[in-house]
Amino acid sequence: MKKTILLVDDEEAILTSIGWALEQNDFRVTTASDGQKAIDRLRAGRYDLMITDLLMPVVDGLGVLKQAKRLHPDIGVIILTGHGDIGSAVHSLQLGADDYLLKPCDMDDLLSKARRSFERQDLVARLRVRNERLKGEIAARKVVEKKLQQSQSGLERQVTERTATARPRSDGVSLTYPPGPLCSLLGRCRLGRNLGVCGTGLAGRIEALGHRRGTAVCRLGGEDGYRGFFHPL
Repeated sequence: MKKTILLVDDEEAILTSIGWALEQNDFRVTTASDGQKAIDRLRAGRYDLMITDLLMPVVDGLGVLKQAKRLHPDIGVIILTGHGDIGSAVHSLQLGADDYLLKPCDMDDLLSKARRSFERQDLVARLRVRNERLKGEIAARKVVEKKLQQSQSGLERQVTERTATARPRSDGVSLTYPPGPLCSLLGRCRLGRNLGVCGTGLAGRIEALGHRRGTAVCRLGGEDGYRGFFHPL
């Protein structure tokens, strides 16, 4: 798509000569013969670049520059000025102009400054898009982090509830021991059967759990043993 340029000058010869040169370099050019007409065109549409004379009747170049930046903050502006207006041209840079040129200007210099302004605009546009993308990624990451925190809180709550439910009762404990080498535990079942040597420190474990009496299931040789109340020695 062609870049659009608004060319503003109260001299018809300038509008004709510079306008023709810009069009020859593949730019779409709209002209305005004074500052007020330029403002009207700016209100009616958007332009990529405005090239304006500094000294004009009705509204001067600085007035047009201010309105252009108010209506279209991203528009590029190049000021054309005479030798006696350097101070005003420098002031235009403070108001947001990209550059200025002394009249009569060299066309190659004007084209170079115009292309530099377009490059600056393209860079700003790319940075703005990247910034918006980063904002979106940050917002999405915050949503994920919030869901993870909620999930973690839910898991911690479930663990707490299940831990409370799984606490051993104070009236006894039922334990099952797999086959294998057994350490010393002597006791006698109320049912009258001698358990002999079995368990892996059942008496000590029951003590640690705060039980003096519990229910134990012993596996001897792969067979279920006897169940009963056990009195530790």
